[in-house]
Amino acid sequence: MSSKFNYSNTQKTAARLIERFGGSVDIISVVNDTIDPVTGAVTQTSTTNTTDGVVLEILNNNNQFTVVEAGDRKLLLDSTNLSEPPNTNDIAEYYDGTTYMIKEVIPLNPAGTDVMYTCRIGR
Repeated sequence: MSSKFNYSNTQKTAARLIERFGGSVDIISVVNDTIDPVTGAVTQTSTTNTTDGVVLEILNNNNQFTVVEAGDRKLLLDSTNLSEPPNTNDIAEYYDGTTYMIKEVIPLNPAGTDVMYTCRIGR
C-alpha cells in the first residue's frame, strides 16, 4: 500500500522549526582507522556534516529511548542537510562549542522519507 500523504512537506516544516529554535550542529564521523605497520601509529580519518539541531531535556513521561543515563539529553536533527543518518558514537558539536557523543539514533521516516532524527546524546 502506498502512502498518499506528502511527507516532504512535513520534512520541510520540521527543518524550518529546528532551524528557528535550534542552532548549527556539526556531526563528526570517524570513517577510517589506518595503522602504520612500521610505527604502529593509528591515523583516524573523519568526515564532518553540518545541519541544524535542537538540544532538549529528556522528560520521563516522553522517553522513547531504550536506556537513559544521568546527564543524557535529546537532540532533534534536521535531516535535509545530511546524506545519511548519524551513527552511534558520532560526535555532535553544537554551535556554542558543546560537544556530545551520539548514543542512540531514532529516525522519523514515514513512507521512507527521513523527516528528522531524534538522538540520545551525552558526554
